[in-house]
Amino acid sequence: MIAETCEWTYSPGDTWKKAFGWSAWILPWVLLIFHLHTFWTLAPDYEYGWVVLPLGVYLLSRRWTGLEANPAGQRGAGSLAVVCAILILPVWWVRAAVPDWSVINYALTLTVIGYTLALVAGRTSWGTAWALAFPIFFILCAVPWPQRAENAVIQTLTKFVAAGAVEALQWMGIGAARQGNLISLANTTVGISDACSGIRSLQSVLVSALALGEIYALRLSRRFALVGASVAMALALNLLRNIILAFLAASSGPAALEHWHDRAGWAILLLSLPLLFLTARRWRNDPPTVATSGIHLPPLPTWSAVTLTIWFCAVAGGVEGWYRVHEFSAINGHRMEVRWPKEKANFANAPIDDRTRDMLLSSEAQGASWTEEDGTRWHLTFMTWAPGRTSAQSARVHRPEVCWQAAGAEFQGKQPAQPIAVSGGELLFEPLTFRAGNEAVYVFYALYEEANHDDPHELFQSRWSRIGRAFHGQRNLGQQTAEISLRGFTSYESALEAVTRKLPALVALRQSN
Repeated sequence: MIAETCEWTYSPGDTWKKAFGWSAWILPWVLLIFHLHTFWTLAPDYEYGWVVLPLGVYLLSRRWTGLEANPAGQRGAGSLAVVCAILILPVWWVRAAVPDWSVINYALTLTVIGYTLALVAGRTSWGTAWALAFPIFFILCAVPWPQRAENAVIQTLTKFVAAGAVEALQWMGIGAARQGNLISLANTTVGISDACSGIRSLQSVLVSALALGEIYALRLSRRFALVGASVAMALALNLLRNIILAFLAASSGPAALEHWHDRAGWAILLLSLPLLFLTARRWRNDPPTVATSGIHLPPLPTWSAVTLTIWFCAVAGGVEGWYRVHEFSAINGHRMEVRWPKEKANFANAPIDDRTRDMLLSSEAQGASWTEEDGTRWHLTFMTWAPGRTSAQSARVHRPEVCWQAAGAEFQGKQPAQPIAVSGGELLFEPLTFRAGNEAVYVFYALYEEANHDDPHELFQSRWSRIGRAFHGQRNLGQQTAEISLRGFTSYESALEAVTRKLPALVALRQSN
């Protein structure tokens, strides 16, 4: 009897079944995390994504152990899972060509979420899938916001905090004035790169509020209230941080600002999280649910697990093969070259500091300013990103709307894109207007990709050109940007005429080797 009880047999077949079963669940998430991790690594605003992932797993385990058993099998769920699995192919295919497109970010995330919930419903019930929806949807917190929405929110909140800090400093008897996102003091200027408003912490605080609302099982109304409280808390604490850093800069000089900048940021984070924790704990009605043994998830049928595993491997391998074939057969494209007008009056190099270049992962960055014969002042910034997996995302981090407002200019708007002739071809420029003090600044910005087969008269940001890039097998292309800013012009039309006339002598398109 004892021998019978202790007898243990090993079945290689069972091991393979479990391996295929797990891979059918996990592989879509591997693809999603592989895509998102680039943003978490490159963009400082989204570094918290590395925390969202394990936090979501923890929240899922809490929900799982608190559920009661449900009957296995839900009609229609399996078909939905198959549809989501099939949709991952076109999304992953386009994603390789335009990994920075917000539509792809959300399409891939929601497709993987839908696939997972459908599998859960197919093995248990829709009720169980609904109960697990929050922790599974939690990964959306780490998906980059659409660029326009993110810039609008950040710039609006930053101006609000800067304006509030100026009012507080003036009330304290310290001379201060706001210039866009900057705070001008008698001895220095406090800007985004020095004592930023700390808006980056806003998203982290929002994630914390959502997680605490789940941990303490707050009612829906109180979860919304906690999110609102987290936003108010982030703004108030960042306003306080801005005031303190500006006060230190005014009283002790820029060196004090540099010394306390990071310390103040950590202090804000360490103060906001306990406040959120205490608020969530106070608002809970009942003690957290005591964990039970949890439900049993019936394994996928062997044929389903094997088929899904092979499918996801084929998606990853097939898309990789598609682009590699096109990269192997691609002809060399053109590259931008700049002829710096060193003969112009007041010509001066404006080198890009190593810190900025490293932050943008740029392989080359140059800048210069000069004065034209008519007295107008010109500045040209030229940056290059070598071909690579992160080149597209890195190049698009640098946007005039962000950089100029960070320097204190106020964004006035943009004009329709303008194709402008250069030596050897034509470039598509995006005209933007800013105001720096009482002076208008006209900025013409072009993003060019080596070996890009797109129509030069169509913005690369358009939906169809992005999909067309996938058909052409274009990915990881070398990126170049040219940004020309003009001062001293009375209107946009006069600035456009001057750029159109002088650009062929400044910029050329040459066949790359």
